[in-house]
Amino acid sequence: MVPTPVVKGDLERYGFTNIVLWTRGVDLDIFQPMDSKVLNTARPIFLYVGRVAVEKNVEAFLKLDLHGSKWVAGEGPALAELKSRYTNVNYLGVLSEPELAKAYAAMLPPMRCLRVPE
Repeated sequence: MVPTPVVKGDLERYGFTNIVLWTRGVDLDIFQPMDSKVLNTARPIFLYVGRVAVEKNVEAFLKLDLHGSKWVAGEGPALAELKSRYTNVNYLGVLSEPELAKAYAAMLPPMRCLRVPE
């Protein structure tokens, strides 16, 4: 799996086969503006999404003195210890893409779509 046609071409010149383009992007069918209240806490809302492990330095985020609320989405070997030490943080566990889209949407003010006159 490669991110661009250039990388694909480079690898093919070196004899690699079975190379597939895997672009990095956002699935706009899932991640789109929506009203969401799944993170119904004090604003602003701060969200970490990823593996909860020492090498990710999630604790640096959890230590920050921020007004609002903090959320962590994900699992990992450091989760249990961080949950026990940072009880003022909200933990979501692993989220599906639709659940994650709702979490991101909840961080934003309500979106208002403007209708373009025909």
